[in-house]
This record gives sequence, structure tokens and C-alpha cells, in this order.
Amino acid sequence: MTLPAGGKRWPPRSCGLVLSTCLLAFSPASAAEDTPGKTEPPGIAVQLTFADGKNVEGMLEKLSESGLSLRGNAQPIALWEIHELRIGSKTPGKAVNFSTGPLVAFRSGEKVLGRITDIGNGDNSPFATISLGAKLPLISGQLAGIAAFRLREKYAGDPVFEETLEGAPPEQDVFFLRRSGLLSVAGVFHGIDKDYLQVEVAGKRSRVRRQLVHGVILAPIASSMKETDPPTRLEIPGVGQLPVYLRGLERAKDGPLLLFRLPYSQPGRVQKIPLSAIARILPASDKIVFLSSLEPTRVEEAAVLGRAFPYRKNLSVSGAPLRLNGRTYRRGLGVHSRTLLEYALNAGYKTFAALLGIDDSSRGKGSVTFILSADGKELLRENFDSKREPLPISFPVSGVKRLTLLVDYGNDQLDRGDHADWLNARLTR
Repeated sequence: MTLPAGGKRWPPRSCGLVLSTCLLAFSPASAAEDTPGKTEPPGIAVQLTFADGKNVEGMLEKLSESGLSLRGNAQPIALWEIHELRIGSKTPGKAVNFSTGPLVAFRSGEKVLGRITDIGNGDNSPFATISLGAKLPLISGQLAGIAAFRLREKYAGDPVFEETLEGAPPEQDVFFLRRSGLLSVAGVFHGIDKDYLQVEVAGKRSRVRRQLVHGVILAPIASSMKETDPPTRLEIPGVGQLPVYLRGLERAKDGPLLLFRLPYSQPGRVQKIPLSAIARILPASDKIVFLSSLEPTRVEEAAVLGRAFPYRKNLSVSGAPLRLNGRTYRRGLGVHSRTLLEYALNAGYKTFAALLGIDDSSRGKGSVTFILSADGKELLRENFDSKREPLPISFPVSGVKRLTLLVDYGNDQLDRGDHADWLNARLTR
């Protein structure tokens, strides 16, 4: 999105349509940055899953942008330690189908089923008002944080909108118009109301009826806000995952409200959503990197009889979920003896940690040796069979450039049933 030469980018008339929403969402009482935490709701039943796979249930007492507290636990828990926070007995449910219906796609990669209802003038940047359904409050966020929106259902067999969305951001806004198929036109998007889109194509301003527009993919626009941290995601059943920066909890008559800021919105623009509408809170963290999200720089796989089994990410080497002593793990590396994986480490990593063991898919067989090395220096050598209890490990890796994970043949020098797991293998900054 670019400002047309010699003209004002966002017409003042559109702001009036969302003025009441703006005043409601950004009232002084809710906008103050120090408001969260002053009035906390009574305990809320939650289930926490930590980065190492550990699960904890408890009553949520406090929540802020940095961490949370459970009833009876004096020690606060940092958000970056948490993989997910499940609210009450809610379950994620079915995956949201984004192929049909109105859609809003964010710059950070998340999508929600929602409608852009209006565009208004914000602080140095335009903002969009988004409806997530009749039962949820309207939310408003800087248009700089939105990558695209769809107004109508997807045309069967015509994926051009989705393909364009998944590609590199366009240099100009792209409008997809309903004709015999979808017609794409490049230009400048100026605004939207309940009836029309305001656009500029080839230097000419015009209005296009809303019902003729399938969707719009927006070119990146400048913003006074710079986001350096990844957002937390609120998983809302039937809607999708909303990217936010948490601010806290607030007591309300009908139940606690979660306070948050949308990406690229000013720090004081705190908004609210009922905590009861959320199934999961998925904190983002740039402090933990799982090896299953990285590509090794060196892979060596061999076998006694010449048939090597390729390693797997977030699965056992058999292709089944990672399981150890009857417990399932979502993250880790499943390998077979003999497998060597080497990773190039960037500066800033402080520790490497994992849980070692023989996967349940070995069915009581298996004998391996786990070997961990840093820049060629051996840090760990442990012999394992299926009867040994899982072993948690943690080693400092500050300054290490090469981290090598090796699962070798065990004491029997065979590879029968050698289904070894590096569970929750992770680097911490």
C-alpha cells in the first residue's frame, strides 16, 4: 500500500463509522498500560503444557505480558516456558476451514474467519475494524499488520487468490474482482464501508461495489510501530488463531476478560475479549528453538545389515507418535542406530536440553548408545536399553558452533529395535 501522489491516504469520513468502536475499545480505563494486573479475577481452571512436555493443572490467579501465577504457587511462571495454556476443559476441536467465508490474514502468518467492516484513521497509520462473529466484540488493529482479507467465499477450482496470498507480498495492492472467474487488478486500496471499496487504479480514484470484490491482498505499508517479538496466538474455536501481545486479565460481571494488543497497534491501545471464548493460549517465544524445527548440516545414517532408517521430526523412527513409558510427546527426533545429526549453532544459545530414551515402538527390544558432542568434545555417553528409565539432560552450549547428536549401536552391537528418541530436544537462549 502506497500513498497516492498529492493526495491524502485515508479519507476522514470513514473514521466516523468506527468512532464509537474506537472509543469503546480504546477508552482511557482500558488503554492505560498499567491497568492490567490491578484487578485480577478469581482463579480460573487451566492446563499448562511446558516446553519439555510436562503437564500441570491448576487455578490461574494472575496473567501478564511476562508470565502467570497459579493458586498455591508462589513462584511465577515465565510465558516463554509454556508451550500451551488450555482454558478450563475446552479442547481445540476441529481445524478451522479457511477455504470459504470471509477471511483476515495477518502479516505474522495467522488467519481468522472474520470480516473487515471499516477502515479509519489511527495514530500515524490507518486501522481496520474486524468482526469475528456476533458473539465476540469488534477488534481494531493497524492495517500495517494485515496482509489480506477476503469478502466472499472462495470460487471452487480457482485458487488464484490463495496462491497469491502465499507468495511474496505484492508491490501494489491487488484486488480480486468477481467476473466469470476472478479478475486481479493492481492499484491502491483507500478504504471500505458497508457498500463500497475505495480504490485507485492507473491513477484514477473510483468506488467498487463490495459484492463485486472477492478479496484484497495488501502491499506492505510503513508503520510507526516496529514488532521484533513474535506474537502470542489466541486459539478461538470456529475462528482461528488471533495474533496478540498479552497485557493481563480484568474482572468483569460476565466473567474475566483477556486484555491484549494487536500487532502494530500502539502500546496503550489495549482491547478485550472474554476468556471463555478462548480454547488455548499459545505463547510465542524466541528463547526456545526445538531441533525439530531446524535442518541439520550433516546427516549420517547406517545399519548393521545395510538398511538405514531415516530420522524423523516429531515422530518415532517407525512413523508413529513419539512415546516413552506410555506417554506421548509432540516434539523431538526419532532415530535408529546408527544415526548422526550435526547442527550449526548461531551465537546466543546458552543451553541444550532433551529427554533420552528407547521409544515404546521398540516393543521391549533395542540397545543403543547416546553420544552428545560440542565442537568435537564429547559431553555425554550413555548406554540405553528399553528397561532403562528416561534420562533428562542439559548442557551449556555458549560459544559452541557445532552440536553433534549420535545414536550408535549399543552393547549388543546390533540394531534390532533400536528406536531411540531425543525428546523435546531444544536450544535455549
